[in-house]
Amino acid sequence: MQKETEKTKKGFTIIEVMLVLAIAGLMLVGVLGNTYSSIKAQRYNDAVTSFAEDLRKIYNEVLNPRSRNEESGASDTAIYGKVLLFNKETPNEFWTATLIGDTDLDEKASDTGFIQGLRGQGAGLACETLSKKNLYWEAQAMNNADPMDGYTGTIVIARSPRSGAIHTAMVDGSFGITDEESCNNMGNNNFMMALNSGAIEVTTEPITFCIKSDESSIVRAVQIAADGTNSSAVSVLNEDESREAGCK
Repeated sequence: MQKETEKTKKGFTIIEVMLVLAIAGLMLVGVLGNTYSSIKAQRYNDAVTSFAEDLRKIYNEVLNPRSRNEESGASDTAIYGKVLLFNKETPNEFWTATLIGDTDLDEKASDTGFIQGLRGQGAGLACETLSKKNLYWEAQAMNNADPMDGYTGTIVIARSPRSGAIHTAMVDGSFGITDEESCNNMGNNNFMMALNSGAIEVTTEPITFCIKSDESSIVRAVQIAADGTNSSAVSVLNEDESREAGCK
């Protein structure tokens, strides 16, 4: 009598199952890690481009201003531009305010140049238009001269009262303006004193912001060209250009 051959059915051992699960787990961790890194990189890029776009929009607002009556219900003053205020204590935000002055052109003062023209028109801040802008994803605008320090300064983007040409000027400091109340109390007076004393000057070098974020190990720069006249004055530098500009 012929014996039946018994076929032995084999399965996976515990060790083999554990090995497969371990490999699958490592692959999943790698995929998730790459996905998270991509999300962080995208967030940082969004923060940089959004900040640059905010600056471009401000140039466009100066180029195409609304009437004073539209902005605040007043018609006895003219809109000359925008003022940007940065404070190193709060590098993830900045303030903007409308620059206003007299409607009747002061011929003598306006003949002598952009800043002198603004002085002649009694230019100052419309504190009721003060508005806060935040950088996306907790990014921070840092000083390229000291990338560990937040950027501090006041930037004036305005039209010349006589020619209508747009210029960019700046001065160190933010005049203690942190809200509408501080602007009305002393901030606007301090700004006008700086304008009248010649402390605010047309820029002869680019203004460089180093955009820092916990979302990125790379620090890229956003620049405003010297004496910028329109939105094309704002540029986002690549990594090499940002390092050369002092951002690291």
